[in-house]
Amino acid sequence: MIKSKRGISPLLATILLISFVIIIAILVWLWWGERIREEIAKQTPRNLAQVDCADKVAFRISNVVDDGVDLISFELYNEGDTRIDNFKALMSNDQDRMDYNVNTYLNEGATTTASANYSGIVSPTELTLIPILVRGQISVPCDEAQYVIVDIP
Repeated sequence: MIKSKRGISPLLATILLISFVIIIAILVWLWWGERIREEIAKQTPRNLAQVDCADKVAFRISNVVDDGVDLISFELYNEGDTRIDNFKALMSNDQDRMDYNVNTYLNEGATTTASANYSGIVSPTELTLIPILVRGQISVPCDEAQYVIVDIP
């Protein structure tokens, strides 16, 4: 006795195969789309801050005074079109270099007096201020907008 083995029709097999491919494509698209959205969310604040560094950051320093002990005071004026959230001070002499966070912010058009402590370095001869922008939770130093004072008075 010969048994008849019936399978599914070729039309039904094609429909099932196409359905599986579409479902897998949708799952991959959803998974990959979420990864791309996460990466864009992480990169966007940094990119925006870097654009602001190039286009909107401008400041000047005046009235630099060294107290002779371990403190340099100066006035900062924001001439740019964006808030500067912090400054990093780099102080150096012929042998040493020291980094210091100034911990002051500066709104557009504002002026403030700030100071940098150089107790870890003897008689600094150069002061470099680098503005820092904060976008979201990301701090971005604007190295191209730095201001250098040589021969501190």
